[in-house]
Amino acid sequence: MLRITAKTKMEPTKVISSAMSYFGPGGIGLKEVSLDEGNAVFEGGGGGIELSVSPDGEGAAVEAVSKEWDYQLKDYMRQLREWRHGKAAPKPK
Repeated sequence: MLRITAKTKMEPTKVISSAMSYFGPGGIGLKEVSLDEGNAVFEGGGGGIELSVSPDGEGAAVEAVSKEWDYQLKDYMRQLREWRHGKAAPKPK
């Protein structure tokens, strides 16, 4: 299990949208179990990802927990930290 936090310049609603694209059926293929404006939960492959997003200045603070998807979560969070306006949202490798 991995717990990780990140700050990004991306707006909170865009973080949730990018998480859906990265972790959901169109990304690495996890099932979207719960989604709302500040939280997202994905499950599959014997584990899952839980994200909690809150406004933070001009962007968002993201707290996440991974069960069996540590590499993918680390990659997603790294891309979130590096994101700048005009840049594509995080994508799976």
